[in-house]
Amino acid sequence: MGIAALLIPVEGGPSQELDKTLRSWLKPRGRRVEACLLPAGPSSAARELRDWAGAWARDCGGSLSVHEGPVSQWDVLKSSRFALFALPGDILPVPLAEVLARALEGRSEDVLVFNERRLGKSWRLIRRPALERYTLWHVPYIGRALAVRSELLRLYPDDAAAQLRSNDAHLFHLWLSGKSELRWRTLPEILLETVSSEEAPAFRPRTQGWRLAYREAFSALQGSFELLEDAQGQAPYRVEPRRKARAVSVIVPFRDRSEETKRCLDSVLRQRLSAELELILVDNQSEAGHSDAIRGFLRERGASSRTRWLCHDAPFNHSRQCNMGIEAARGEVLLLLNNDAELLDESLISQMAAWALVGDVGTVGCRMTDHAGGLVSAGIRARTDLQARGPVSPVEEDRSPFFAEHVRQTYANTFACAAISKERLDGAGTLNETEFPNGYNDVEYCLRLRRAGYRHMYLGHLRARHVPGGSRGRCDESRQKALLRLRFPKTAEEARLQLECLESGS
Repeated sequence: MGIAALLIPVEGGPSQELDKTLRSWLKPRGRRVEACLLPAGPSSAARELRDWAGAWARDCGGSLSVHEGPVSQWDVLKSSRFALFALPGDILPVPLAEVLARALEGRSEDVLVFNERRLGKSWRLIRRPALERYTLWHVPYIGRALAVRSELLRLYPDDAAAQLRSNDAHLFHLWLSGKSELRWRTLPEILLETVSSEEAPAFRPRTQGWRLAYREAFSALQGSFELLEDAQGQAPYRVEPRRKARAVSVIVPFRDRSEETKRCLDSVLRQRLSAELELILVDNQSEAGHSDAIRGFLRERGASSRTRWLCHDAPFNHSRQCNMGIEAARGEVLLLLNNDAELLDESLISQMAAWALVGDVGTVGCRMTDHAGGLVSAGIRARTDLQARGPVSPVEEDRSPFFAEHVRQTYANTFACAAISKERLDGAGTLNETEFPNGYNDVEYCLRLRRAGYRHMYLGHLRARHVPGGSRGRCDESRQKALLRLRFPKTAEEARLQLECLESGS
C-alpha cells in the first residue's frame, strides 16, 4: 500500500497551474505515491481531463488518475494510507510523502496537520500542536494543510472535495473534530505553498445552503453548546455555551483615581445580565475623597447593597488584592477587572462567564482596545524570539489583526479583564503574591492552568477598553520573566506552533 494520495479538485479542464502542482508532487521518490484529479462540471470537461491525465502520466512517469462517483468507490483511497489535498496552483515544496512516512514511523496518528505559506501574499499560516477544538469551531484555519487516513474520507457522509473548493473543507474538519477517538498531530514544517488569496483564513459569510449545513454539523457536534447566527446572515456564526452563570462576582482593585473607577463600575452596571451581580472593591490606601466619591456613585446607581468593600492597607500588591476579592467572592464565576478598564459590549460578562463554566476552560478574555478603538491585545501569545540579550518575557500581547475578532483559544489572558470559575480557582489555588506580586501574575497563573490541561478562551467579538500599564507605574520585572522561563521551559517550543498568520517581514 502506498503512503499517500494527493486529491486535486479541478473545475474545467487542464491548466498550467494544475501541471505545476502535479510536478511538485510526482517527482522521482523512493515511495509509491499517487495523484487523483476530481473533475467538477460537465461530463465533456471530465473526458478532456481524463485524456490529458493519461498523456501527462505517460510523459512524466507519474501515477495519475481521474475519479468520479462516490468517494467510497475511489480505488486511490483503497491503495493509499493517507489522503492529502491541493488545488491547481498549490506547490508541495518538499517530498511530502517521505516526510509523512518518517513522521509515522512507530506512530499511529489519524490526522496530520502541517504549516502553510500563501504565495503572492507572503503569509505563513501556523497551526497549534494539537487540535484546538474551540478555535476550529470558529476559524477554518487548517484549510488544505492536512493529511487524513484514507478510510476517514471514505466514511465522511458528504462531499469533502466540493467543500475543499468552496469552504476550505471546514465542515470536514468539524466532522473530524467530533470524533474524540482520533489522534491528531502537528508537523512544524511548512509543507504546502498555496495559491494567492485575497483574505486571511477566517470564516466568511455563507449562503443559506452553507448555513444550513453548519446547523446540521453542529447539531451532532456541539452537545452543551448552541449555534448563534446573525439574523441578516451578514456576520459569522458564533458558538456559545448553553449553561449560564447564576451569580457573578466582579473584583475591582483600585487606589484613588475615582473618575476612572466610576467609569469602570458604570460599564459593569450597564451590563445585560440575568445572573446575580456582586461587586467587590479592594481599596488600596485611597485618599478619603476618592473613596467617598466612589461610594456616592454606587449609592446614586442603587448598587451599594450588592457591593462589598475590602481594604488593603499595605503597599500595592495586585495579586494580594485580587486574592482578597477571590476569597470573599460568592459568585460561581469571578471577573477580575482593572479599575481603568471599561466594558464596551453589554453582554460581555454574561458570555465570558458562560465560557468560564465550560469544564476544560481555565480563563476567558476579550479583545482589548485603546481609546481610539485600536487593537491593544487579542490575548497573550508565546514569544517566538527568545534569543535577545537580558531578561526576555516568554510571552507578549498578541496584536495581530487576523484572528483578533474571532472566538478562539489563546495561550493566556490578561487579568485586566478575565473571567474564571470559582471552582477552577479553588482547585488551582490563588495568584502568587510573593514571587509575582504585580507584573506577569496573570501569565504565571494561566501557564499553571495550561500545565494542568486547561484551555484559555479569547472572545474576539467582545471588547473592553484598556491600555496596559495605566493602573501602575513602571517597575523592574526581570525576575518574573526569568522565573517564567525557568518554570515553563516548553513555552519557546510551543511558540513555534501557535495559531497565527504572519505577513512577509513579520
